[in-house]
Amino acid sequence: MINILYFNKYCGVFITFSVYLMHHQEGKMKENYISLFERTVSLYKDDIALQFQNQSITYYDLNHKADILASYLVSECDIKNGEIVGVALERGIDLVISYLALFKIGAAFLPIDLTWPKDRSDYIIFNSKIKSIICKNYEKDFKNIIILDDKIFSNEKKEYKCDSNPDDIAYVIYTSGTTGNPKGVIIEQKGMLNHIMAKIEDFNIDKNSIVAQNSSHCFDISVWQLLTALLVGGKVVIYPRKIIMNVKKFINCLVDDKITVLEVVPSYLNILIDTITEDEIVTSKLKYVISTGEPLKYHTVDRFFSKIKNITLANAYGPTEASDDITHAFFNSTPSCNSITVGKPIRNAEIRIYKHNNELCDVNEEGEIWVSGICVGKGYLFDEKKNNERFLIDSVTGDRIYKTGDVGYFDENGFLFVNGRIDNQIKLSGHRIELEDIENNISRLEYIKDNVVVITENNNLVCFYVSSDDFQEDIQFIKNELKKYIPSYMIPHQFKKVFDLKVTDNGKINRSFYQNLVINENSNDANIIEILEEKMNLQISEEIKTRPIEELGIDSLKYIEMLVELEEAFLIEFDENDINIENQITIEKLIQMISKKL
Repeated sequence: MINILYFNKYCGVFITFSVYLMHHQEGKMKENYISLFERTVSLYKDDIALQFQNQSITYYDLNHKADILASYLVSECDIKNGEIVGVALERGIDLVISYLALFKIGAAFLPIDLTWPKDRSDYIIFNSKIKSIICKNYEKDFKNIIILDDKIFSNEKKEYKCDSNPDDIAYVIYTSGTTGNPKGVIIEQKGMLNHIMAKIEDFNIDKNSIVAQNSSHCFDISVWQLLTALLVGGKVVIYPRKIIMNVKKFINCLVDDKITVLEVVPSYLNILIDTITEDEIVTSKLKYVISTGEPLKYHTVDRFFSKIKNITLANAYGPTEASDDITHAFFNSTPSCNSITVGKPIRNAEIRIYKHNNELCDVNEEGEIWVSGICVGKGYLFDEKKNNERFLIDSVTGDRIYKTGDVGYFDENGFLFVNGRIDNQIKLSGHRIELEDIENNISRLEYIKDNVVVITENNNLVCFYVSSDDFQEDIQFIKNELKKYIPSYMIPHQFKKVFDLKVTDNGKINRSFYQNLVINENSNDANIIEILEEKMNLQISEEIKTRPIEELGIDSLKYIEMLVELEEAFLIEFDENDINIENQITIEKLIQMISKKL
């Protein structure tokens, strides 16, 4: 820990601000992934390196096939050092062989998902300017397709001499962009390797470790899952999506395969906690379960340790732009603090918190999280404007700095807490608040298993939540309970119970889906109200919405005329119960009736 003493003009006193820098190594990193991997091969050549369903491969055969493919790519396909090559393979042993072959050449991989919509894959291929794609049977139009088949591996080649260094690009992974188009993040060998070494150190990964590979290969967390154990003689077990989606079957596989390290997103972790049995916990060889990708909530941690006692739960945080995780936190029991820390920085990562005016924040003061060090990537591929916005150069060290856009703070013990995104900040009643802050407090209610909060165009908060089976829906009860934790302006106006929350392809809660849902609902509500105001010749306020329409001068005939016009406007059909005005119909009930039929 390095303490920086500076004068705080607001407090008028000198304050020690702590910048946490772990295991900094002076000078350049001299190793590359292949040099370390080949050293491991010499020690564990006959041990199983990878397992995929009923297939497996030893360290020797894995390296040998990578050598053959590297020679083929250079001699027959003209792949050069520094080139970015598309890899359109399903997760499996061939995928890892391709990555290793490209590393030996000093080239980089760009993963392409075969299930992507055509528009997305076409954009990424066009934007990245890749010249070659390694595949098995790629059906899209592309000039230089490298078909990975048995003929390539029938060629007996000598050991390929590695032509790689730590400054080479290791991979390019495309992440979602605010413009609607994905952005290609460039990560170097040294950043990738630094993160892998942090995983080895912090999770005690060694030759006895068996790591589950369950993430899509088009997401950054797949990189360490695939490659870390291969540097220490451990084993990687790759699971196909059909097994991962069957949680019970996946748990059986984790037990049978003696998995020791598993990483999942919190929404999947919740399902895992619900599904796993006491016997499976006892017979499991799991030592670490890592949560990543989205905020880990207190209720999830509490539920984990109420059922699972002998496994360490870790919370990892980091952006793709900084080679994946930049912090690790470890828990062996439910913490006393209701906020869940993401821990302290990994080796060679420096994290600082800055205010809007680019001044360092005090301890416990929120600001934007900036990260610097060899973990920070080269930026976005062919996007100078975005690079200038998000990446800086440290004038003292010369290191790159990445402005994450995440909001957080360091506590007095040096633990980092992340409280959402700058772009998820909203202003309500003059107060600036984080949607994740509201969600974390809702998760403190023991019967709430998961939730997401979005805001309507009228600045009303809406919470979609998943509850325990025995909870009887009582919205006023929820609101009263929340008053113990948050001020009234942070309590959502509406609570909508759902069976489960929709997630994105990488398992994160699909916030955009729910945001669009309330926007569409509000649009429908506005159209309904517009028709009603015209028919009733009055302005509909929140108070008027709750009064029976008979009190507003609407008789049966006029009511039926309104329903006919609404049927035509929304292409719906009312039934007999809807038509009966004696059922104490209010404007609010009418809007709900229409919404259910849409």
